[in-house]
Amino acid sequence: VALKFLPENLTRDSKAIERFSREARATAKLEHPNVVSILGVGEDADRHYIAMQFVSGGTLDAILQDKGRLNEEEAMRLIRDAARGLEAAHRMDIIHRDVKPENIMIDSYGTVKVSDFGLATMRSAAESRLTLEGQIVGTPFTMSPEQCDGRPVDKRADIYSLGATFYRTLTGSWPFEAESAVAILMKHLHDPVPDPRTVAPSIGAASTAICMRMMAKKPEQRYAGMVEAI
Repeated sequence: VALKFLPENLTRDSKAIERFSREARATAKLEHPNVVSILGVGEDADRHYIAMQFVSGGTLDAILQDKGRLNEEEAMRLIRDAARGLEAAHRMDIIHRDVKPENIMIDSYGTVKVSDFGLATMRSAAESRLTLEGQIVGTPFTMSPEQCDGRPVDKRADIYSLGATFYRTLTGSWPFEAESAVAILMKHLHDPVPDPRTVAPSIGAASTAICMRMMAKKPEQRYAGMVEAI
């Protein structure tokens, strides 16, 4: 197994502990081949931990750092499988909120598994009290416009983030890059998404269209769900 520990500096933060526990509760309910399985949650000597399935093959981020980008067929396969895992989460009313290459793992058999639902939120009245109104949560390179300015999010935010991950996988570059996180957020909010073929001309029209629709600025202009996207 792999153990994920809550950082020691957060062990006196009741909200951090509850958010950490929520990851286990949310993900433990998911039984899907494209989601990392949660095996248990516990505490030992004031160290809070989650025991999860060990995935030996590494992350998509590590693969991209090594290879730069993937060919179109392989990129589509990996993103499609990640979408299947996220679709399973969405059916249970779980939004990941931090989809990125570091959270897409590939085991030794080539199976894609979405991990780290630490920022996931279950849309229920009891759980929603843990997320501050207007709080920005996520990773700048893959954050949806609605996350960038602290608006409420739904599953379409995950579609945008997976689209940004698809863009990175196809081209070897992020759709928006800048010298600061704030500048990147502003680009997500206001700049049109660059056509991935300007970076990698060999990308086909179908993959380009899928990527661009996943990253539409307005949620209602994206795919309605992961199943439609894949």
